Amino acid sequence: MVHFKNPTFAELHERFKREIKLQGKSPKTIDSYARSLRRLLTYFDCHPSELTQDDLKLYFEDLVSSRSWSVVRVDRWASAFSGSEFSKKNGTGRTLSDHLKSKNFPTF
Repeated sequence: MVHFKNPTFAELHERFKREIKLQGKSPKTIDSYARSLRRLLTYFDCHPSELTQDDLKLYFEDLVSSRSWSVVRVDRWASAFSGSEFSKKNGTGRTLSDHLKSKNFPTF
């Protein structure tokens, strides 16, 4: 089990894993997406719905320089999935998945 400093993140992480499992994803997909969410939560130390498009660009720019393209792709898919699962709106009225679908965001 993953331990977070913030108990809200631990609950969010577990809920995310349950949601993926209920959608019939494979155990490897569940593990990959959960690791992606954990990286995102620890990088920003805030709820994913609070992230802006600029935050995500910064995150993925850093990820591209430190990880393989396959990790970047999985993190992008997981971020889009988490944005749709946790549809709490941020200050701009857009969900995380809306930011990822933006025309200004590079496709991988």
